[in-house]
Amino acid sequence: MIYLYNLFLTAIRPIRFAIPAIATLGVAPQYFSTWLAWRLVTFPLPERVYRRGDDILYGMYQKYILFWYLNFVSTEILLYGDTECLNRKENILFLCNHTTDVDWLIAEFVAMRQGTLGSVRFVLKDQLKYLPMYGFYFDAHGMIYVKRNRKGVSGTVPCESDRVSGSDGVTGSETTAVSNRDAGSDRVDGFGRDPGTDTIDASDVVATDQSDIKRLTKVTSRFLANRTPVWLVIFPEGTRFSPNKLSSIRKSQEFSISNNLPLLHNVLSPRVNAVHLCLQKLSGLIDAVYDVTIMYDTRSNHGHGAHGGSPSFPGYLMGDCRSVHIKLDRFPIDSIPTDKPNLLTWLHKRFHRKDTLIGSFSKSYEVVDSGKPVPWRPRLIETAPYAAIFIGSFVPVVMVKNGWSWYWKTMVAGTIFGYVYVFIKCP
Repeated sequence: MIYLYNLFLTAIRPIRFAIPAIATLGVAPQYFSTWLAWRLVTFPLPERVYRRGDDILYGMYQKYILFWYLNFVSTEILLYGDTECLNRKENILFLCNHTTDVDWLIAEFVAMRQGTLGSVRFVLKDQLKYLPMYGFYFDAHGMIYVKRNRKGVSGTVPCESDRVSGSDGVTGSETTAVSNRDAGSDRVDGFGRDPGTDTIDASDVVATDQSDIKRLTKVTSRFLANRTPVWLVIFPEGTRFSPNKLSSIRKSQEFSISNNLPLLHNVLSPRVNAVHLCLQKLSGLIDAVYDVTIMYDTRSNHGHGAHGGSPSFPGYLMGDCRSVHIKLDRFPIDSIPTDKPNLLTWLHKRFHRKDTLIGSFSKSYEVVDSGKPVPWRPRLIETAPYAAIFIGSFVPVVMVKNGWSWYWKTMVAGTIFGYVYVFIKCP
Protein backbone atom coordinates (compact mmCIF):
# COMPACT_ATOMS: atom_id res chain seq x y z
CA MET A 1 0.00 0.00 0.00
CA ILE A 2 2.82 2.40 0.89
CA TYR A 3 4.50 1.59 -2.43
CA LEU A 4 1.32 2.41 -4.35
CA TYR A 5 0.85 5.63 -2.39
CA ASN A 6 4.43 6.73 -3.15
CA LEU A 7 3.91 5.78 -6.79
CA PHE A 8 0.77 7.93 -6.91
CA LEU A 9 2.60 10.90 -5.38
CA THR A 10 5.41 10.51 -7.92
CA ALA A 11 2.91 10.42 -10.79
CA ILE A 12 1.13 13.63 -9.78
CA ARG A 13 4.26 15.66 -8.91
CA PRO A 14 4.44 17.42 -12.32
CA ILE A 15 0.71 18.20 -12.11
CA ARG A 16 1.13 19.78 -8.67
CA PHE A 17 3.63 22.19 -10.20
CA ALA A 18 2.01 22.72 -13.61
CA ILE A 19 -1.51 23.64 -12.50
CA PRO A 20 -0.59 26.51 -10.12
CA ALA A 21 2.10 27.79 -12.50
CA ILE A 22 -0.20 27.85 -15.52
CA ALA A 23 -3.12 29.27 -13.53
CA THR A 24 -1.14 32.17 -12.06
CA LEU A 25 0.75 33.11 -15.22
CA GLY A 26 -2.20 32.48 -17.53
CA VAL A 27 -4.14 35.55 -16.38
CA ALA A 28 -1.31 37.95 -17.37
CA PRO A 29 -3.22 39.45 -20.35
CA GLN A 30 -6.29 40.16 -18.22
CA TYR A 31 -4.18 41.68 -15.46
CA PHE A 32 -2.23 43.81 -17.95
CA SER A 33 -5.43 45.11 -19.55
CA THR A 34 -6.94 46.00 -16.17
CA TRP A 35 -3.77 47.72 -14.98
CA LEU A 36 -3.38 49.67 -18.24
CA ALA A 37 -6.98 50.90 -18.08
CA TRP A 38 -6.48 52.06 -14.48
CA ARG A 39 -3.20 53.78 -15.36
CA LEU A 40 -4.79 55.68 -18.24
CA VAL A 41 -7.76 56.76 -16.12
CA THR A 42 -5.55 58.02 -13.28
CA PHE A 43 -2.78 59.53 -15.41
CA PRO A 44 -4.00 63.15 -15.00
CA LEU A 45 -4.76 62.61 -11.30
CA PRO A 46 -2.38 62.81 -8.31
CA GLU A 47 -0.04 59.83 -8.15
CA ARG A 48 -1.41 58.73 -4.78
CA VAL A 49 -4.75 57.94 -6.50
CA TYR A 50 -3.01 55.61 -8.94
CA ARG A 51 -0.96 54.05 -6.13
CA ARG A 52 -4.05 53.35 -4.06
CA GLY A 53 -5.83 51.55 -6.89
CA ASP A 54 -2.69 49.74 -7.99
CA ASP A 55 -2.10 48.45 -4.46
CA ILE A 56 -5.65 47.08 -4.39
CA LEU A 57 -5.18 45.42 -7.78
CA TYR A 58 -1.79 43.96 -6.79
CA GLY A 59 -3.20 42.67 -3.50
CA MET A 60 -6.06 40.95 -5.34
CA TYR A 61 -3.66 39.27 -7.76
CA GLN A 62 -1.35 38.12 -4.97
CA LYS A 63 -4.28 36.59 -3.11
CA TYR A 64 -5.14 34.74 -6.31
CA ILE A 65 -1.55 33.46 -6.45
CA LEU A 66 -1.61 32.47 -2.80
CA PHE A 67 -4.90 30.61 -3.36
CA TRP A 68 -2.95 28.17 -5.53
CA TYR A 69 0.32 28.15 -3.61
CA LEU A 70 -1.40 27.58 -0.27
CA ASN A 71 -4.11 25.13 -1.26
CA PHE A 72 -2.08 22.95 -3.65
CA VAL A 73 0.73 22.67 -1.09
CA SER A 74 0.34 21.07 2.32
CA THR A 75 3.45 22.71 3.79
CA GLU A 76 2.99 23.81 7.40
CA ILE A 77 3.75 27.49 8.08
CA LEU A 78 5.05 28.33 11.57
CA LEU A 79 5.73 31.84 12.91
CA TYR A 80 8.04 32.66 15.82
CA GLY A 81 9.14 35.75 17.69
CA ASP A 82 7.37 39.12 17.57
CA THR A 83 4.24 37.77 15.90
CA GLU A 84 1.96 40.22 17.75
CA CYS A 85 3.13 42.99 15.40
CA LEU A 86 1.30 41.19 12.59
CA ASN A 87 -2.01 42.09 14.22
CA ARG A 88 -1.68 45.71 13.07
CA LYS A 89 -0.73 47.36 9.79
CA GLU A 90 2.44 49.40 9.59
CA ASN A 91 5.06 50.56 7.10
CA ILE A 92 8.17 48.45 7.39
CA LEU A 93 11.52 47.46 5.93
CA PHE A 94 11.63 43.66 5.68
CA LEU A 95 15.18 42.23 5.88
CA CYS A 96 15.51 38.53 5.14
CA ASN A 97 18.02 35.79 4.42
CA HIS A 98 17.87 34.48 0.85
CA THR A 99 18.32 30.82 -0.06
CA THR A 100 15.71 30.01 -2.72
CA ASP A 101 13.18 31.44 -5.17
CA VAL A 102 10.52 30.51 -2.62
CA ASP A 103 11.64 33.31 -0.26
CA TRP A 104 9.56 35.99 -2.00
CA LEU A 105 6.49 33.83 -1.47
CA ILE A 106 7.21 33.51 2.25
CA ALA A 107 7.52 37.30 2.53
CA GLU A 108 4.07 37.57 0.98
CA PHE A 109 2.70 35.01 3.45
CA VAL A 110 3.82 37.31 6.28
CA ALA A 111 2.36 40.38 4.54
CA MET A 112 -0.97 38.61 4.05
CA ARG A 113 -1.02 37.67 7.71
CA GLN A 114 -0.69 41.38 8.53
CA GLY A 115 -3.19 42.53 5.90
CA THR A 116 -0.64 44.57 3.92
CA LEU A 117 -0.27 42.42 0.80
CA GLY A 118 -0.96 45.23 -1.65
CA SER A 119 1.84 47.34 -0.15
CA VAL A 120 4.59 44.79 -0.75
CA ARG A 121 7.52 45.98 -2.85
CA PHE A 122 10.79 44.16 -3.45
CA VAL A 123 14.31 45.30 -4.21
CA LEU A 124 15.02 43.06 -7.21
CA LYS A 125 18.01 42.10 -9.31
CA ASP A 126 18.11 44.01 -12.59
CA GLN A 127 17.68 40.98 -14.87
CA LEU A 128 14.09 40.47 -13.72
CA LYS A 129 12.97 43.58 -15.60
CA TYR A 130 13.10 41.49 -18.79
CA LEU A 131 10.38 39.07 -17.65
CA PRO A 132 7.63 39.19 -20.31
CA MET A 133 4.46 40.93 -19.10
CA TYR A 134 5.73 41.23 -15.52
CA GLY A 135 9.13 42.94 -15.63
CA PHE A 136 7.78 46.39 -16.46
CA TYR A 137 4.91 46.07 -13.99
CA PHE A 138 7.23 45.42 -11.08
CA ASP A 139 8.69 48.88 -11.70
CA ALA A 140 5.24 50.43 -12.19
CA HIS A 141 4.18 49.00 -8.83
CA GLY A 142 7.16 50.60 -7.11
CA MET A 143 9.62 47.75 -6.96
CA ILE A 144 13.28 48.71 -7.32
CA TYR A 145 15.79 47.11 -9.69
CA VAL A 146 19.45 47.09 -8.66
CA LYS A 147 22.51 45.94 -10.60
CA ARG A 148 24.57 44.75 -7.61
CA ASN A 149 27.83 46.38 -8.64
CA ARG A 150 31.08 44.90 -7.34
CA LYS A 151 32.97 48.11 -6.76
CA GLY A 152 33.79 49.50 -3.35
CA VAL A 153 34.05 53.06 -2.10
CA SER A 154 37.75 53.16 -2.81
CA GLY A 155 38.24 50.49 -5.44
CA THR A 156 37.50 46.80 -5.67
CA VAL A 157 36.38 44.93 -2.56
CA PRO A 158 35.42 41.29 -2.08
CA CYS A 159 32.64 40.56 -4.57
CA GLU A 160 29.42 40.06 -2.65
CA SER A 161 27.11 39.74 -5.63
CA ASP A 162 27.83 36.04 -6.09
CA ARG A 163 28.91 35.01 -2.59
CA VAL A 164 27.44 31.95 -1.02
CA SER A 165 28.40 30.13 2.15
CA GLY A 166 28.21 26.48 2.94
CA SER A 167 26.56 24.64 5.77
CA ASP A 168 27.77 24.49 9.34
CA GLY A 169 31.20 23.28 8.35
CA VAL A 170 33.51 24.68 5.69
CA THR A 171 35.56 22.87 3.09
CA GLY A 172 37.74 23.35 0.06
CA SER A 173 38.54 26.97 -0.72
CA GLU A 174 37.07 28.06 2.61
CA THR A 175 40.12 26.73 4.47
CA THR A 176 42.13 29.93 4.20
CA ALA A 177 39.35 32.09 5.59
CA VAL A 178 38.58 29.68 8.37
CA SER A 179 42.21 29.39 9.36
CA ASN A 180 42.13 33.09 10.11
CA ARG A 181 39.18 32.79 12.47
CA ASP A 182 41.42 32.76 15.52
CA ALA A 183 42.79 36.15 14.49
CA GLY A 184 39.50 37.60 15.67
CA SER A 185 39.68 36.00 19.10
CA ASP A 186 40.46 39.36 20.69
CA ARG A 187 37.14 40.83 19.65
CA VAL A 188 35.13 42.54 22.31
CA ASP A 189 32.52 40.06 23.57
CA GLY A 190 33.26 37.87 20.55
CA PHE A 191 31.70 40.39 18.18
CA GLY A 192 32.59 43.67 16.62
CA ARG A 193 35.84 45.45 15.94
CA ASP A 194 39.38 45.40 17.26
CA PRO A 195 39.73 46.88 20.73
CA GLY A 196 40.16 50.61 20.45
CA THR A 197 38.45 50.81 17.05
CA ASP A 198 35.19 52.76 17.15
CA THR A 199 33.95 52.46 13.58
CA ILE A 200 34.32 50.29 10.52
CA ASP A 201 36.38 52.07 7.91
CA ALA A 202 34.21 53.47 5.12
CA SER A 203 36.40 51.87 2.46
CA ASP A 204 35.31 48.44 3.71
CA VAL A 205 31.64 49.18 3.10
CA VAL A 206 30.41 47.86 -0.24
CA ALA A 207 29.10 50.60 -2.46
CA THR A 208 26.01 50.55 -4.61
CA ASP A 209 26.16 51.26 -8.34
CA GLN A 210 25.39 54.94 -9.02
CA SER A 211 22.42 54.03 -11.21
CA ASP A 212 21.11 51.92 -8.31
CA ILE A 213 21.48 54.88 -5.94
CA LYS A 214 19.58 57.07 -8.39
CA ARG A 215 16.78 54.57 -8.76
CA LEU A 216 16.51 53.87 -5.04
CA THR A 217 16.47 57.59 -4.28
CA LYS A 218 13.83 58.34 -6.91
CA VAL A 219 11.41 55.58 -5.90
CA THR A 220 11.75 55.99 -2.13
CA SER A 221 11.41 59.77 -2.40
CA ARG A 222 8.12 59.32 -4.25
CA PHE A 223 6.92 56.92 -1.57
CA LEU A 224 7.64 59.56 1.04
CA ALA A 225 6.15 62.45 -0.95
CA ASN A 226 2.90 60.56 -1.57
CA ARG A 227 2.82 58.91 1.86
CA THR A 228 2.52 55.58 0.04
CA PRO A 229 1.95 52.59 2.31
CA VAL A 230 5.10 50.52 1.90
CA TRP A 231 6.27 47.06 2.89
CA LEU A 232 9.73 47.04 1.31
CA VAL A 233 11.49 43.66 1.10
CA ILE A 234 15.28 43.60 0.83
CA PHE A 235 17.56 40.55 0.71
CA PRO A 236 20.76 42.20 2.03
CA GLU A 237 22.99 39.31 0.97
CA GLY A 238 22.52 40.39 -2.65
CA THR A 239 22.13 36.86 -3.97
CA ARG A 240 20.86 33.45 -2.95
CA PHE A 241 22.75 31.27 -0.50
CA SER A 242 24.00 27.97 -1.96
CA PRO A 243 26.59 25.52 -0.63
CA ASN A 244 28.08 25.06 -4.08
CA LYS A 245 29.75 28.43 -4.78
CA LEU A 246 32.97 27.95 -2.84
CA SER A 247 34.70 31.03 -4.23
CA SER A 248 31.83 33.10 -2.90
CA ILE A 249 32.24 31.53 0.53
CA ARG A 250 35.84 32.69 0.60
CA LYS A 251 34.99 36.24 -0.51
CA SER A 252 32.17 36.53 2.00
CA GLN A 253 34.36 35.38 4.84
CA GLU A 254 37.25 37.60 3.75
CA PHE A 255 34.89 40.55 4.02
CA SER A 256 34.02 39.54 7.58
CA ILE A 257 37.67 39.04 8.51
CA SER A 258 38.73 42.38 7.02
CA ASN A 259 36.17 44.12 9.25
CA ASN A 260 36.90 41.90 12.28
CA LEU A 261 33.36 40.51 12.24
CA PRO A 262 32.32 36.94 13.03
CA LEU A 263 32.48 34.48 10.15
CA LEU A 264 29.16 33.32 8.74
CA HIS A 265 28.58 29.78 7.47
CA ASN A 266 24.84 29.54 6.72
CA VAL A 267 24.20 33.05 5.40
CA LEU A 268 26.26 35.63 3.50
CA SER A 269 27.79 38.83 4.80
CA PRO A 270 25.01 41.41 4.30
CA ARG A 271 25.45 44.43 2.04
CA VAL A 272 24.62 47.67 3.76
CA ASN A 273 24.18 50.38 1.13
CA ALA A 274 20.65 49.63 -0.08
CA VAL A 275 19.44 49.19 3.50
CA HIS A 276 21.11 52.43 4.60
CA LEU A 277 19.74 54.39 1.66
CA CYS A 278 16.18 53.10 2.15
CA LEU A 279 16.27 53.89 5.88
CA GLN A 280 17.60 57.34 5.12
CA LYS A 281 15.13 58.21 2.37
CA LEU A 282 12.09 56.69 4.08
CA SER A 283 12.70 58.33 7.43
CA GLY A 284 9.34 59.56 8.66
CA LEU A 285 7.40 56.92 6.71
CA ILE A 286 8.83 53.60 7.97
CA ASP A 287 7.62 52.49 11.41
CA ALA A 288 9.89 49.51 11.98
CA VAL A 289 12.39 47.04 10.60
CA TYR A 290 11.39 43.37 10.49
CA ASP A 291 14.42 41.10 10.70
CA VAL A 292 13.18 37.77 9.35
CA THR A 293 14.90 34.39 9.23
CA ILE A 294 13.38 31.70 7.00
CA MET A 295 14.17 28.02 7.57
CA TYR A 296 12.83 25.14 5.46
CA ASP A 297 12.29 21.58 6.65
CA THR A 298 12.84 19.50 3.51
CA ARG A 299 13.25 16.10 5.14
CA SER A 300 11.68 13.47 2.95
CA ASN A 301 8.08 12.47 3.61
CA HIS A 302 7.61 10.11 0.68
CA GLY A 303 11.00 9.75 -0.94
CA HIS A 304 11.28 13.29 -2.28
CA GLY A 305 13.08 16.31 -0.93
CA ALA A 306 15.62 14.28 1.02
CA HIS A 307 18.40 16.67 -0.08
CA GLY A 308 17.79 18.94 2.93
CA GLY A 309 18.47 22.67 2.73
CA SER A 310 16.02 24.86 0.83
CA PRO A 311 13.54 23.68 -1.81
CA SER A 312 13.47 24.89 -5.38
CA PHE A 313 10.30 26.68 -6.42
CA PRO A 314 9.00 23.71 -8.47
CA GLY A 315 10.05 21.40 -5.63
CA TYR A 316 8.12 23.48 -3.11
CA LEU A 317 4.95 23.23 -5.21
CA MET A 318 5.50 19.49 -5.65
CA GLY A 319 5.62 18.90 -1.89
CA ASP A 320 9.36 18.79 -1.18
CA CYS A 321 9.00 20.97 1.92
CA ARG A 322 7.38 19.70 5.11
CA SER A 323 7.28 23.02 6.90
CA VAL A 324 8.48 26.63 6.75
CA HIS A 325 9.73 28.22 9.97
CA ILE A 326 9.67 32.03 10.04
CA LYS A 327 11.44 33.85 12.88
CA LEU A 328 10.44 37.53 13.07
CA ASP A 329 12.17 40.17 15.19
CA ARG A 330 10.68 43.67 15.15
CA PHE A 331 12.89 46.72 15.71
CA PRO A 332 11.33 50.20 16.07
CA ILE A 333 12.82 52.52 13.49
CA ASP A 334 14.38 54.78 16.12
CA SER A 335 16.42 51.84 17.47
CA ILE A 336 18.28 51.32 14.17
CA PRO A 337 21.72 52.99 13.71
CA THR A 338 21.60 55.83 11.21
CA ASP A 339 25.29 56.01 10.20
CA LYS A 340 26.53 53.45 7.71
CA PRO A 341 29.44 51.87 9.64
CA ASN A 342 27.35 51.23 12.76
CA LEU A 343 24.46 50.04 10.59
CA LEU A 344 26.79 47.51 8.98
CA THR A 345 27.80 46.25 12.42
CA TRP A 346 24.16 45.98 13.50
CA LEU A 347 23.20 44.25 10.26
CA HIS A 348 26.06 41.78 10.50
CA LYS A 349 25.12 41.04 14.10
CA ARG A 350 21.57 40.22 12.98
CA PHE A 351 22.92 37.93 10.26
CA HIS A 352 25.22 36.31 12.78
CA ARG A 353 22.07 35.51 14.76
CA LYS A 354 20.46 34.07 11.61
CA ASP A 355 23.58 32.02 11.03
CA THR A 356 23.30 30.51 14.50
CA LEU A 357 19.56 29.80 14.14
CA ILE A 358 19.93 28.15 10.74
CA GLY A 359 22.95 26.12 11.86
CA SER A 360 21.04 24.77 14.86
CA PHE A 361 17.89 24.17 12.78
CA SER A 362 19.81 22.14 10.19
CA LYS A 363 20.72 19.66 12.93
CA SER A 364 17.57 19.47 15.07
CA TYR A 365 14.84 20.96 12.83
CA GLU A 366 13.82 23.06 15.82
CA VAL A 367 14.01 26.85 16.13
CA VAL A 368 15.91 27.42 19.37
CA ASP A 369 15.28 30.25 21.84
CA SER A 370 12.31 31.54 19.84
CA GLY A 371 9.30 30.61 21.93
CA LYS A 372 6.28 28.57 20.95
CA PRO A 373 5.50 28.55 17.21
CA VAL A 374 2.26 30.08 15.94
CA PRO A 375 0.79 28.08 13.03
CA TRP A 376 -0.70 30.11 10.20
CA ARG A 377 -2.85 29.25 7.25
CA PRO A 378 -5.51 31.65 5.92
CA ARG A 379 -9.11 30.58 5.68
CA LEU A 380 -10.24 29.63 2.19
CA ILE A 381 -12.65 32.59 2.16
CA GLU A 382 -9.64 34.94 2.26
CA THR A 383 -8.33 33.79 -1.13
CA ALA A 384 -11.13 31.90 -2.93
CA PRO A 385 -13.11 35.02 -4.03
CA TYR A 386 -10.05 36.34 -5.85
CA ALA A 387 -9.51 32.99 -7.50
CA ALA A 388 -13.12 33.17 -8.70
CA ILE A 389 -12.57 36.67 -10.12
CA PHE A 390 -9.42 35.81 -12.06
CA ILE A 391 -10.60 32.40 -13.22
CA GLY A 392 -13.86 34.09 -14.22
CA SER A 393 -11.88 36.49 -16.41
CA PHE A 394 -11.43 33.58 -18.80
CA VAL A 395 -15.18 33.37 -19.44
CA PRO A 396 -15.24 36.14 -22.09
CA VAL A 397 -12.02 34.76 -23.58
CA VAL A 398 -13.70 31.40 -24.12
CA MET A 399 -17.27 32.54 -24.83
CA VAL A 400 -16.79 35.66 -26.95
CA LYS A 401 -15.98 35.41 -30.62
CA ASN A 402 -12.30 36.17 -31.23
CA GLY A 403 -11.71 35.94 -27.45
CA TRP A 404 -8.63 33.79 -27.84
CA SER A 405 -7.37 36.06 -30.61
CA TRP A 406 -7.61 39.02 -28.20
CA TYR A 407 -5.87 36.98 -25.50
CA TRP A 408 -2.80 36.14 -27.58
CA LYS A 409 -2.58 39.57 -29.18
CA THR A 410 -2.68 41.15 -25.73
CA MET A 411 0.06 38.79 -24.58
CA VAL A 412 2.28 39.86 -27.49
CA ALA A 413 1.39 43.55 -27.22
CA GLY A 414 1.95 43.52 -23.45
CA THR A 415 5.37 41.93 -23.88
CA ILE A 416 6.41 44.54 -26.48
CA PHE A 417 5.02 47.33 -24.30
CA GLY A 418 6.97 45.99 -21.34
CA TYR A 419 10.28 45.91 -23.19
CA VAL A 420 9.79 49.45 -24.49
CA TYR A 421 8.86 50.57 -20.94
CA VAL A 422 11.98 49.10 -19.31
CA PHE A 423 14.20 50.37 -22.15
CA ILE A 424 13.00 53.92 -21.45
CA LYS A 425 12.42 53.90 -17.68
CA CYS A 426 14.84 51.24 -16.41
CA PRO A 427 18.00 51.50 -18.54
